[in-house]
Amino acid sequence: FTEKNLLALRNTRIANSLNLCALTLPTKTDFSGLMLMGRPHSEVELISIGLSIEEKNNQLKVYPLPKRQKNIYCS
Repeated sequence: FTEKNLLALRNTRIANSLNLCALTLPTKTDFSGLMLMGRPHSEVELISIGLSIEEKNNQLKVYPLPKRQKNIYCS
């Protein structure tokens, strides 16, 4: 947990150093997230936006990508 948590926190570090607030939403891809940045002291608005995105994302149907086939050559 600690290692992955530190990797996620590094995403918001640039916003924090600029005195902005930031939020990283997890994605289904390892070591990847959607970062949102907001004005200073706009944490409540930013969390509200993040919750809206998560709600819409949970309503989407996700189709798995087809597996890559080996030994296919294009000419």
